[in-house]
Amino acid sequence: MTTHTDMTKFVEECYHYGVSRIQVAGVDALKVGEFLVVDVQKLHDEYAGVDFKEIDAEAREILLSIQKDFDRQHLWPKPNAAYSLFQMYPEDPTHGRVVFPHNINTGHIEPSCGTGTTAVAVALAETKRTADGFVTLRFDSGGGSFLGGSETTEVQMVVENSRVKHAGFSHSLVEITANGKAWISALS
Repeated sequence: MTTHTDMTKFVEECYHYGVSRIQVAGVDALKVGEFLVVDVQKLHDEYAGVDFKEIDAEAREILLSIQKDFDRQHLWPKPNAAYSLFQMYPEDPTHGRVVFPHNINTGHIEPSCGTGTTAVAVALAETKRTADGFVTLRFDSGGGSFLGGSETTEVQMVVENSRVKHAGFSHSLVEITANGKAWISALS
């Protein structure tokens, strides 16, 4: 059985804190609640030839400068590590790739993040890159030389007038294999 996490309260929080187009370190991006959301195509437009899939040293420096500029602009009240990169596949606008350089200066690049993927889905709806109605988006994550095994995160959402009303996600590698009750007691 696949797990499904309801993210509607997170989406409401994103709208409470604001969804807006921004520019960080010369790159067009979006602020979705606390998340910095960057389309890799925008990075390629500004930094042609840089490998944002394997995230080599040059890409890491660029991503770090973007994160630092987000913090420098005080777009969130405190230094922020909530950071999503995405790229939609040209042959299928409902399927893409995500990665999460949450704290790249310490080397923390998360291969999969349901909250970050939901922020990307909100960004896609807000920029009219999804239809209204019930929408399912799939995102590949992981893979490569340092991001662990590959997996797919699926976001299902209800979109009305380019605004997400309900959303949830599931990961391909997270399953419920047993259920029951557990009791934990302290040893004396």
